[in-house]
Amino acid sequence: MTQTFPELNMKLLGDRYGIHSIYQSQKDCIWMLKQNGGGVCDHEVGTGKTLIMCIAAHEMKRLGLAHKPMIIGLKANVAEIAMTYQSAYPNARILFADEKSFKADNRVNFFNQIKNNDYDCVIMSHDQFGKSRSRRRCSNRFFRRSLIRLRRILKC
Repeated sequence: MTQTFPELNMKLLGDRYGIHSIYQSQKDCIWMLKQNGGGVCDHEVGTGKTLIMCIAAHEMKRLGLAHKPMIIGLKANVAEIAMTYQSAYPNARILFADEKSFKADNRVNFFNQIKNNDYDCVIMSHDQFGKSRSRRRCSNRFFRRSLIRLRRILKC
């Protein structure tokens, strides 16, 4: 089965980043993330992890596999992830957390924005996600699903 990404703007990615096609390894990882309902993209530096995360999140939203996809990245990379996402999908509604979003007096407002709006993707750092109330719930659900998958694999 061939994957297609109908809303992906390859022209803008080419103009801004020199990206003219998607590697098969990237497509494979996007497929894995869609099949597993998310996960970890653990490729080497320079192999396109940022684009993988952006395409996978957008596709999960487009296909109805996720309601509000979230990309959690390194603090230093959050703005770059948001720029890549916006280049890949210029019409996408994204919310990303900058430094002022997570100052104590702005944090509640940021989470209310997530809760009350229909974003295509929310992007924040590991530290910022750690301050979220849903962190434990999401982590528990992720590990529970991972355990179920591993048990199925081990039974084969």
